[in-house]
Amino acid sequence: MINFKDISYSYAKAIFEIALKKKKVNRVKHFLFLLSKISIQNNMRFICSGYLNPMESYNTFKFLLNGFKIKSYEKNFLKILSYNKRLFLLSNIFKEFNFLKKNNKNIIKVILKSSYLINDLQKKIILKFLEKWSFKKIHLKFFIDKSLINGFVIFFPNFTIDYSIKNDLKCLINFLKK
Repeated sequence: MINFKDISYSYAKAIFEIALKKKKVNRVKHFLFLLSKISIQNNMRFICSGYLNPMESYNTFKFLLNGFKIKSYEKNFLKILSYNKRLFLLSNIFKEFNFLKKNNKNIIKVILKSSYLINDLQKKIILKFLEKWSFKKIHLKFFIDKSLINGFVIFFPNFTIDYSIKNDLKCLINFLKK
C-alpha cells in the first residue's frame, strides 16, 4: 500500500532544503500555500488527478499563478510534481513543509523539576549535557517540586526522564502488588 504521507514528506523535505539553501523559506511557504489552495478547488481536482498531460497540468498551474513570479527552482518543483502525477499531494506537501519549518529552529523546550534548589553551575552542566545528548539547542526551565522527595525529572516534548525517589517508590509499590 502506498503511504502518501511519506511521499508528501519527501517532496516537502526536498523543497524545504532548497528553500533553506536559497534562504527563501517564507517565499516557498507562500508558493506552496498558493498551490495547495489552487489544488483543492473543485474544478482543479481533475487536473490534479493525473489524467491530463503533465505539461498541460504544469501550464495550468503556472497560468493560475500568473501574478506570482515563479522562480526556476519552484518551476522545477511544479514540473516534477506534474510529471510524477503527484499534484494531488500539494496540500499535504504544504502541511509537511510547515512541520519542517517549525522544527527547523532546532530549539526544544525542556522542563527540569528537582526536589531541591540547584545552583547556576549545576544548571549549566545539565544544559550542556542535554544539548550534547540531543544535538539540539535547549531552552531549559527549572522548577522546584518537593513532592519528588529527592532526585529530578526532565520533561522533553516527547518523553520524560524520571530519576526521582517518588517514581522509585511508585515502581516498588507496583512490584510489591504483583
